[in-house]
Amino acid sequence: MKLTVTLRDLVSAVSEYAEDENEVIATVMHLVQSGRVRLAGGSWSDDFTESPA
Repeated sequence: MKLTVTLRDLVSAVSEYAEDENEVIATVMHLVQSGRVRLAGGSWSDDFTESPA
């Protein structure tokens, strides 16, 4: 089942359990890219691409 949430709600929920900002960003990106969650309110998920290191 895919959960549809706003970016704000997803970041808030992940922030409660993450140890730092890097973990929040990595977790949110993983959840969106893997299809586990869908962001409400537009095509935000298309903007989640990994940048080269």
